Formats: sequence, C-alpha cells, structure tokens
Amino acid sequence: MFLSELNLFVKPRRRLKVLADDPDNRILECALTGSADFIVTGDKALLSLKEYRKVRIISLREYLAVTSLEQ
Repeated sequence: MFLSELNLFVKPRRRLKVLADDPDNRILECALTGSADFIVTGDKALLSLKEYRKVRIISLREYLAVTSLEQ
C-alpha cells in the first residue's frame, strides 16, 4: 500500500496561530480537520510540540518504529 492511497483532502475552517511559521500552522489545521493520528515531519518547530490536541507529532524514524510494532 502506498501513502497516496491513504490520502484525504480537507479544507480547514479555522485558522490557528500556534507556531511562528505560518505554513506550520496550516499543517496543524489540516491534521485537526482530518482527524489525523500523526503528523510525520522533519520540521523542528513542529517536532518541538510533540503533540497538539491529541495529534502526535513525530519524525519518520519514530513513525516507522511505531508502525512496525503494530504489525
């Protein structure tokens, strides 16, 4: 299965101002609107949050470790 098969297009209705970098806020908005479990990123500002409103923010390495444990 490819990630492209798991996508969901969302249109956030609320604007957040959590981080200084506005594009990072757009990522949070989309994750919340889409009820994401994870944000997988290499962005240091996002990673510093660790979690935002029950959305875990983790690196690719952490995600691969988590998903391999679940299989």
